[in-house]
Amino acid sequence: MVKPDTGRVILVEHGRGWWGFVNGLLDKSAASHFKKYGCWWNRDIAEIVESAAKSLPGLEVVKVDRPYFTQLGTTLWVELRVSRTL
Repeated sequence: MVKPDTGRVILVEHGRGWWGFVNGLLDKSAASHFKKYGCWWNRDIAEIVESAAKSLPGLEVVKVDRPYFTQLGTTLWVELRVSRTL
């Protein structure tokens, strides 16, 4: 439950990174990683979030940040807001 207009949904996710070589490594091992851990670590989280906001009335992306350089851009902080108006 999120309070409309002021409440936030915070996601800390991991997915595709900044560099092609990192994404290539993620892609190569994605299927085996999913089988072992149940996680697809090569998804474009920013694109998934933006697409959801476009298709769900009232959902707004407040912030998408990649805070940890040492994670090569694979860790994302996503902040969403739900609008009262539909």
